Amino acid sequence: MNLDHKKLRASVGMSFMNHDIRLLLVDDAVVTLAVLAKTLSHLGYKNLRACNNVHGAMEELDMAFKKGQPFDIILCDWHMPQVNGLDFLKTIRSHPSHSKVLFMMITADTDIDNIVTAVKEGADGYIFKPVTAEHLSNKIQKLLVDKRV
Repeated sequence: MNLDHKKLRASVGMSFMNHDIRLLLVDDAVVTLAVLAKTLSHLGYKNLRACNNVHGAMEELDMAFKKGQPFDIILCDWHMPQVNGLDFLKTIRSHPSHSKVLFMMITADTDIDNIVTAVKEGADGYIFKPVTAEHLSNKIQKLLVDKRV
């Protein structure tokens, strides 16, 4: 993915973005994690952590909470081995320290029943793959405005 930083920032309205938020990316596909992290970094987000499994994500969440720097948003893939994104969402929503973290599901699955299920379980948003920089930016901005982070 070849990105022109100036064009990218201009196209997604950089002036409205909160770059101080802390983002946790969770996806079992390392290439997807790298693309998401690079895209978010180019959009101006600097407080990023990436994990390729739920176990690592929980460790990151716990460490950040203990340091007094909890994550603001989790961007999580739905389909992962061992523990999928929906089960991770349920864990987050039932965890006393992490239940207020905003959770955006990332999926290639456009089945409306799955989206409804995710929202019922507490997902704050969702985004369909393939993810574009503009769409990702818009979804994050909307989430921040709606939830007032």
